[in-house]
Amino acid sequence: MSVTGDQSTTACSVTVSGESGDVIDWTKQPHGRGDSTVDDFDHAEKLIGDGIVEAINQNEGTVDSLVVHRNGTYGNEEIAGIESAVDSLKEEGYIDDDFSWSAVELRDSTSYRIYSDDTDCACRTGAYAEVDESTMVLAPSGGEYTYQGTPRTFRIQERAGTEDIDITEIGQDVFDLSFLVWWSPGSKISDPITTRYPAEMHSLFESCPQLRFLPS
Repeated sequence: MSVTGDQSTTACSVTVSGESGDVIDWTKQPHGRGDSTVDDFDHAEKLIGDGIVEAINQNEGTVDSLVVHRNGTYGNEEIAGIESAVDSLKEEGYIDDDFSWSAVELRDSTSYRIYSDDTDCACRTGAYAEVDESTMVLAPSGGEYTYQGTPRTFRIQERAGTEDIDITEIGQDVFDLSFLVWWSPGSKISDPITTRYPAEMHSLFESCPQLRFLPS
């Protein structure tokens, strides 16, 4: 989930299977937010609700958990929209009462650095450190892919949810999703597709009224 843009901001998202890594659904039409960097309640509720329902339809079964990755900081209305979508789908029988969910903020530019004693200080790819129960930092690409300076880290912080999904499990998902670079499997590991695709979609929405296919 992301809200950004150059000339004006748009809100968009992609839904990815936690089992196969397949993209299940994505925003087809832009939802303009003017100069705001947060989504409104109704659209956040729709994005999350539509994604869960599409996942259920494609899986031909149940979906028992959801982790929402937000590029940047959540707005209060976004959190409320996610909660409302989950509650509504429970009432309608789409998901069970014990459905687990988590709203997570991802920041790809942080001052945190991870060092290692056995690799000339530069950490290895996938190194992580827990800051507290709801926050961790992850190096999606380590010293093997960093040729100047120190490996950058993601800060991963849980903002809301059912509190039964461990922060290290969420970090593992972010790391796994960073490998999905279909056009160049041997290249430097990229950002997770849950934030990379929306970032590219924003640029396309500047000049395109509808996306029939995901960015290449």
